Amino acid sequence: EEDPEACQVEIRREDAQVHLEEKKTETGEEDEENIVTMRTKLWILKKDDDASTASWKVAGLGELRLNKCFDDGKELFRIIVRGAGAAGVVLNSRVFEGMKPESADAKKVGSPHLGHIGYAFPSTAT
Repeated sequence: EEDPEACQVEIRREDAQVHLEEKKTETGEEDEENIVTMRTKLWILKKDDDASTASWKVAGLGELRLNKCFDDGKELFRIIVRGAGAAGVVLNSRVFEGMKPESADAKKVGSPHLGHIGYAFPSTAT
């Protein structure tokens, strides 16, 4: 017959702790100046199965950022949308001369230069 106390193992609290190293996360935006940040709903124009029609589908909810940076002394801007949670980058587009935003209504902005992607739909909009 086994002695139940002989099978017991003592675990000390300091032995059970896990020590993790802090690791710096780089976004690629470290040398950029943020001009505008807003929560947004990103939409994408998807063709239907028969490819004869298309409709807007939600591509993600996240943070839209308009950033300014310099390349060889030239001022450049880009639009970045990072999805909520672990979704990562949903949109990363350089703003270029001639890129004209168009407003569908008071709450929605898009650009034909982004092709089938619409952006800057504030998340408070339905």
